[in-house]
Amino acid sequence: MIGKMEVKNGEERYPGLLETFFCCLKLIFFSEKELLRIYIDKRLTYNLITIFLLTLLIPYKSINSDNIYDLGNIVRGIFLTFFFILFLYLFIPKKNIPFFLFLKLFLPLEVINIFAPVSFLLNSEQILYLTTILLSWYLALSVFIYSRITGSSYLKSTFVILLSFVVSNIMIILE
Repeated sequence: MIGKMEVKNGEERYPGLLETFFCCLKLIFFSEKELLRIYIDKRLTYNLITIFLLTLLIPYKSINSDNIYDLGNIVRGIFLTFFFILFLYLFIPKKNIPFFLFLKLFLPLEVINIFAPVSFLLNSEQILYLTTILLSWYLALSVFIYSRITGSSYLKSTFVILLSFVVSNIMIILE
Protein backbone atom coordinates (compact mmCIF):
# COMPACT_ATOMS: atom_id res chain seq x y z
CA MET A 1 0.00 0.00 0.00
CA ILE A 2 2.76 2.45 0.82
CA GLY A 3 4.47 1.82 -2.50
CA LYS A 4 1.25 2.51 -4.40
CA MET A 5 0.71 5.77 -2.51
CA GLU A 6 4.21 6.93 -3.39
CA VAL A 7 3.52 6.30 -7.04
CA LYS A 8 0.13 8.03 -6.95
CA ASN A 9 1.10 11.29 -5.28
CA GLY A 10 4.71 11.48 -6.46
CA GLU A 11 6.14 11.71 -2.96
CA GLU A 12 9.03 9.49 -2.09
CA ARG A 13 11.08 9.13 1.05
CA TYR A 14 14.71 10.00 0.60
CA PRO A 15 17.17 7.89 2.56
CA GLY A 16 18.80 9.69 5.45
CA LEU A 17 22.49 10.24 5.90
CA LEU A 18 22.67 7.63 8.65
CA GLU A 19 20.89 5.04 6.49
CA THR A 20 23.35 5.69 3.66
CA PHE A 21 26.25 5.45 6.10
CA PHE A 22 25.10 1.99 7.24
CA CYS A 23 24.71 1.01 3.58
CA CYS A 24 28.35 2.03 3.05
CA LEU A 25 29.41 0.08 6.15
CA LYS A 26 27.78 -3.05 4.79
CA LEU A 27 29.45 -2.48 1.43
CA ILE A 28 32.95 -2.30 2.90
CA PHE A 29 32.33 -5.80 4.22
CA PHE A 30 31.82 -6.97 0.61
CA SER A 31 28.01 -6.88 0.48
CA GLU A 32 26.85 -7.41 -3.07
CA LYS A 33 23.32 -6.42 -2.08
CA GLU A 34 24.47 -2.96 -0.97
CA LEU A 35 26.59 -2.56 -4.09
CA LEU A 36 23.47 -3.19 -6.16
CA ARG A 37 21.48 -0.76 -4.02
CA ILE A 38 24.05 1.99 -4.54
CA TYR A 39 24.10 1.19 -8.26
CA ILE A 40 20.32 1.43 -8.63
CA ASP A 41 19.23 4.07 -6.10
CA LYS A 42 19.89 7.55 -7.49
CA ARG A 43 18.66 9.13 -4.26
CA LEU A 44 21.84 8.09 -2.44
CA THR A 45 24.15 10.25 -4.57
CA TYR A 46 24.25 13.41 -2.45
CA ASN A 47 24.50 11.41 0.76
CA LEU A 48 27.46 9.47 -0.66
CA ILE A 49 29.24 12.70 -1.58
CA THR A 50 28.59 14.08 1.91
CA ILE A 51 29.86 10.92 3.58
CA PHE A 52 32.94 10.94 1.36
CA LEU A 53 33.76 14.52 2.36
CA LEU A 54 33.07 13.84 6.05
CA THR A 55 35.34 10.80 6.14
CA LEU A 56 38.19 12.94 4.85
CA LEU A 57 37.82 15.06 8.02
CA ILE A 58 38.42 12.13 10.36
CA PRO A 59 41.65 12.72 12.32
CA TYR A 60 44.48 10.21 12.28
CA LYS A 61 48.09 9.98 13.31
CA SER A 62 50.49 9.60 10.40
CA ILE A 63 53.80 7.75 10.39
CA ASN A 64 55.93 10.68 9.24
CA SER A 65 53.91 13.69 10.39
CA ASP A 66 52.57 15.07 13.62
CA ASN A 67 50.10 17.28 11.77
CA ILE A 68 46.68 15.65 12.17
CA TYR A 69 44.40 18.15 10.41
CA ASP A 70 45.75 19.73 7.29
CA LEU A 71 43.64 21.25 4.55
CA GLY A 72 46.30 20.19 2.05
CA ASN A 73 45.83 16.53 3.04
CA ILE A 74 42.08 16.81 2.59
CA VAL A 75 42.40 18.36 -0.88
CA ARG A 76 45.09 15.82 -1.80
CA GLY A 77 42.79 13.00 -0.65
CA ILE A 78 39.98 14.31 -2.86
CA PHE A 79 42.25 14.56 -5.90
CA LEU A 80 43.91 11.19 -5.34
CA THR A 81 40.56 9.45 -5.00
CA PHE A 82 39.20 11.20 -8.07
CA PHE A 83 42.25 10.37 -10.21
CA PHE A 84 42.29 6.76 -8.98
CA ILE A 85 38.65 6.33 -10.01
CA LEU A 86 39.27 8.18 -13.28
CA PHE A 87 42.16 5.87 -14.22
CA LEU A 88 40.04 2.85 -13.31
CA TYR A 89 37.31 4.15 -15.58
CA LEU A 90 39.77 4.60 -18.43
CA PHE A 91 40.75 0.94 -18.17
CA ILE A 92 37.19 -0.35 -18.64
CA PRO A 93 37.18 -2.16 -22.00
CA LYS A 94 33.52 -1.45 -22.84
CA LYS A 95 32.30 1.80 -21.34
CA ASN A 96 28.69 0.76 -20.76
CA ILE A 97 28.48 2.67 -17.47
CA PRO A 98 28.53 6.48 -17.14
CA PHE A 99 31.48 7.98 -15.26
CA PHE A 100 29.44 9.56 -12.47
CA LEU A 101 27.69 6.28 -11.73
CA PHE A 102 31.09 4.61 -11.67
CA LEU A 103 32.32 7.34 -9.32
CA LYS A 104 29.26 6.86 -7.10
CA LEU A 105 30.08 3.17 -6.70
CA PHE A 106 33.60 3.88 -5.44
CA LEU A 107 32.82 6.77 -3.06
CA PRO A 108 31.57 4.52 -0.23
CA LEU A 109 35.00 2.90 0.05
CA GLU A 110 36.26 5.95 1.92
CA VAL A 111 34.18 4.82 4.91
CA ILE A 112 37.19 2.63 5.74
CA ASN A 113 38.68 5.85 7.16
CA ILE A 114 36.50 5.49 10.26
CA PHE A 115 39.10 3.01 11.52
CA ALA A 116 41.94 5.54 11.16
CA PRO A 117 41.58 7.12 14.65
CA VAL A 118 42.85 3.83 16.09
CA SER A 119 46.26 5.16 15.04
CA PHE A 120 46.30 7.46 18.10
CA LEU A 121 46.65 4.36 20.29
CA LEU A 122 49.54 2.86 18.31
CA ASN A 123 53.26 3.47 18.01
CA SER A 124 54.89 4.24 14.65
CA GLU A 125 55.59 0.62 13.71
CA GLN A 126 52.02 -0.42 14.48
CA ILE A 127 50.71 2.57 12.50
CA LEU A 128 52.61 1.21 9.51
CA TYR A 129 50.79 -2.12 9.87
CA LEU A 130 47.42 -0.40 10.32
CA THR A 131 48.00 1.70 7.21
CA THR A 132 48.95 -1.40 5.25
CA ILE A 133 45.83 -3.24 6.41
CA LEU A 134 43.50 -0.33 5.57
CA LEU A 135 45.11 0.21 2.17
CA SER A 136 44.92 -3.50 1.35
CA TRP A 137 41.28 -3.55 2.40
CA TYR A 138 40.56 -0.52 0.18
CA LEU A 139 42.27 -2.13 -2.80
CA ALA A 140 40.51 -5.47 -2.23
CA LEU A 141 37.16 -3.68 -2.20
CA SER A 142 38.16 -1.90 -5.39
CA VAL A 143 38.91 -5.25 -7.01
CA PHE A 144 35.54 -6.57 -5.83
CA ILE A 145 33.60 -3.62 -7.25
CA TYR A 146 35.60 -3.39 -10.48
CA SER A 147 35.20 -7.09 -11.22
CA ARG A 148 31.45 -6.89 -10.57
CA ILE A 149 31.03 -3.89 -12.86
CA THR A 150 33.16 -5.11 -15.75
CA GLY A 151 32.54 -8.84 -15.38
CA SER A 152 36.27 -9.51 -15.52
CA SER A 153 38.16 -11.97 -13.37
CA TYR A 154 39.66 -11.04 -10.02
CA LEU A 155 43.17 -11.47 -11.42
CA LYS A 156 42.62 -9.03 -14.28
CA SER A 157 40.83 -6.62 -11.95
CA THR A 158 43.74 -6.80 -9.51
CA PHE A 159 46.22 -5.81 -12.20
CA VAL A 160 44.02 -2.92 -13.31
CA ILE A 161 43.53 -1.72 -9.72
CA LEU A 162 47.24 -1.87 -8.92
CA LEU A 163 48.18 -0.10 -12.14
CA SER A 164 45.62 2.65 -11.50
CA PHE A 165 46.80 2.98 -7.92
CA VAL A 166 50.43 3.38 -8.93
CA VAL A 167 49.63 5.83 -11.72
CA SER A 168 47.39 7.98 -9.50
CA ASN A 169 49.96 8.05 -6.70
CA ILE A 170 53.01 8.70 -8.87
CA MET A 171 53.23 12.30 -7.64
CA ILE A 172 53.54 11.14 -4.03
CA ILE A 173 56.18 8.59 -4.99
CA LEU A 174 58.20 11.29 -6.78
CA GLU A 175 58.09 13.71 -3.81
